[in-house]
Order: sequence, then structure tokens, then C-alpha cells
Amino acid sequence: MFRSIEQEMISKKQYYDQELESVERSYRQKEERLEADYTNQLRDEAKRLKAKQEKELSKQQRSLRDRKQEQEFIQKQQQELNEAMQGIIQEQKNTLAQCEEEYLTRTRQLKRDRESVIWDVEGRLLQEKYHLFKQQVKDQLSLQRHQLKKRGEKEMERMCRDHNSQMEELRAQLAQERARLPKFQRQDGKTKLVSYKHSLKPRSLSTAEQRELVKQFLLQEEKRQKRERQQQQQQHEQHLRQRLRLCESN
Repeated sequence: MFRSIEQEMISKKQYYDQELESVERSYRQKEERLEADYTNQLRDEAKRLKAKQEKELSKQQRSLRDRKQEQEFIQKQQQELNEAMQGIIQEQKNTLAQCEEEYLTRTRQLKRDRESVIWDVEGRLLQEKYHLFKQQVKDQLSLQRHQLKKRGEKEMERMCRDHNSQMEELRAQLAQERARLPKFQRQDGKTKLVSYKHSLKPRSLSTAEQRELVKQFLLQEEKRQKRERQQQQQQHEQHLRQRLRLCESN
């Protein structure tokens, strides 16, 4: 598109350059022709007037009384001849001046037209460049938005996979802790029960009293273990909520 507009500008410049050359060439040729015509006219008119004056002089010589009158008559004829020649020369100058004025007017008009056309083509070129640049920027921004969107989607997918993996690992870890707690509680409870029974021996209690105390101890131990499991459950839920908030924040 740019090459086409630039070629159009070159073509317009060449056209007006050729027109200017043609006008100048035509003016020079016309000037030469006018000068040649006026030179011939001046020569022919001078010959005609001289011949006419010679006839008049020949006629007037019979009536001229002396040499002085004859010289005055000849001088008068010469003055008339000079005035006639000056008239032709002035006419030639006027015609050449008019021709030159027409040439200058035509040249100035062609130069104005040339500048106007070049300005118009340059304006269109700048406008096309602006529209193309605007479209390129628009396309580039659209492409960047698309790339950023795709990159964001991929990053989101990766983070979601990471978060899901982290959540699964955390759930597996917490499940292991929940599975270990009852085993630990049973082992710990047996140890505490043995220790508690051992503490009852010095008190000289009856078997029924010992069984009652052991029963109460087991009930208390069961409640304690239940509270411990509930606390663990609450802690696990809190861990899961914190991890989930962190993932959502990321």
C-alpha cells in the first residue's frame, strides 16, 4: 500500500516536472519564433518605408527650392522611419512581455498544483500510516491480552493442581494423625490404668471399691480421650480452613 502511494507521488512529480519542462520549452520556442518574426517584420517594414520615402523624395525634389529644404525633408523622413521602427520594437517588447507573463502565470499555477497534489498524497500516506499503526497497536494489544489470558489460565490450572495436591497431602496427613490418636490413646490409657491401679494398692480398699474407682477412672479417661479427639478434629478443621484460605488468596 505504501509502495503504491509512493509510486503515485513519483508519478505525479514526474507529470508536473514534464509539464513544467513542456511549458518552458514551448515558451522558448514561441519567444524565438516571435523574435524571428519581428526581425523579419522590422526588416520588411524598413525596406517598405524606405522605398516609399524614396518615391516621396523623388516627387518632392521638384518642389524643393534648395539643398537645405531637401535635407530637412530627408531628416523628417528619417524621423518618421525611426518612429515607425520604434513602434514595431515596442510592440515586440509588449508581445514578448505578455508571452513571458503567460509563461510565468502557467508555471506558477503548475507549481501550486504540484505542491497541492504532493501535499494531498503525503497527507493520505500519513493518514494510512496512522491507521496502519493504530491497527497494529490494536492487534498487538489484543494478542498480548490473549497471551496474558492464556498464561493466566495455565498459571491458574497449575496453581489449582498444586493447591489440590497440597490439600490432599494435608488431608492424608491429618487422616494419619486421626488414625494414630486412638492407638496412642489406647496405649496411653492402658499405661495410666496400670499406674492408677498400682496407686490404689496402698489404700487397703476392698475389691468392690477398687472396681468402682477403676470404673470411674475409665469413665473419666474416656471423656478425656473424647475431648482430645474433638480438639484434634477442631484443629484439623482449622488447619484445612487456613490452608484453603491461603490457596484462595494465592
